[in-house]
Amino acid sequence: MQHVLNSQSKGTFAIGRGSLAVFLFIVLSHVSALGFPQNYEEGRGDFISQCEEIVKAQPLAKHGSLSLNNAKELSIDWCYVPSTNISSDKLILISSGVHGVEGFIGSGLQTQLLSKMVSKEIINTNTGVLFVHAVNPWGFKNQRRVTENNVDLNRNQTFEADIFKLKNANYLALDNLLNPKSPAGSGLFDYMGFMTNLVSNLLSTSKKALRQAIAGGQYVKEKGLFFGGKTQEPQVQILRELYLEVTKKFKHITYLDIHTGYGERGVLHFLGKSYIRKNSKQYFQEVFGDQNVDLGSNKDFYKTHGDSLDFMESIIPKEKSLISMTLEFGTLDSQTLLGSVRSLYIMKQENQYFHNGAHSYQAEKKIKNNFREMFYPSDKKWQKSITGKFNSFMLKIIN
Repeated sequence: MQHVLNSQSKGTFAIGRGSLAVFLFIVLSHVSALGFPQNYEEGRGDFISQCEEIVKAQPLAKHGSLSLNNAKELSIDWCYVPSTNISSDKLILISSGVHGVEGFIGSGLQTQLLSKMVSKEIINTNTGVLFVHAVNPWGFKNQRRVTENNVDLNRNQTFEADIFKLKNANYLALDNLLNPKSPAGSGLFDYMGFMTNLVSNLLSTSKKALRQAIAGGQYVKEKGLFFGGKTQEPQVQILRELYLEVTKKFKHITYLDIHTGYGERGVLHFLGKSYIRKNSKQYFQEVFGDQNVDLGSNKDFYKTHGDSLDFMESIIPKEKSLISMTLEFGTLDSQTLLGSVRSLYIMKQENQYFHNGAHSYQAEKKIKNNFREMFYPSDKKWQKSITGKFNSFMLKIIN
């Protein structure tokens, strides 16, 4: 093998022609490690590495791993970085990977933010920060939104047993459309058939009602889309214990849950709930005063049970000031009719393929690629844009 660097006169260096590819690989690998991971193991490794660095730099910082079902290779990892102002009563809690495949972006953003704190490019002078990495590690590893039990964690985070008895009759009426039992195809005729059936349903109901019927969640079809489970997933109790332990010393808590998929492509959407505690309204203005926040007033907004925002509201004591917000990075313009149909079709195809296989290897490859692109776009401009927006927002509220 040639030397990567060949010495030249006057103390300068030139890259050996045959080693250019090796040099570029090394450089690009380094850049990738500071950007977005290519798999769960890489994402977890990068996150833990930054956790270890911050603990070295700040002795009061802590990090740990919470294994699921005794599977050490799959865990929820966390890192707590205290404020430099030890009397601060504010905490920001940032979670990622509730929907596993969305963990690529969430993991990358968390790791990059941590690295900026390690290098002191960002100093959390007024607030502590708790990073919770890969809430759904199995989904992240296997590039699915759901857990190994096909459960959508954003329909499962509840301590109300009655939720698991709910029957979404309108969803069940669409079961054949949403959850076909045949192998998945990927051609134009397949897509047009799905669109035709969906549009025919729109003729008899409103877009909002149809969206609510589909995405609102269901607790009957165990292999179906948006399945909320029959009982709690193990994450629910694990997260409750972690959150209560870390938040107990703080008066003001901001919870940010990172997601991708919904909304206008490249836009950072702030999605909350209409309920804001009376003791939180002033703090809400401090954090989100100049942001365009949707508190469920959007005409196409759908209601859910057992999501992460409801979960935080239920476990954090009422005397504390709490703001819970979903940070949603749009990918497919799903706020439009065509975009929402396309998004639903991609999700339906992935779920159909997972449970029933595909017509061909080509169909399988296309389904997997479309699904990954929906939640983890490979477009570098998109990645750079959302990174800038996230960092800009976090810099403002951390400092």
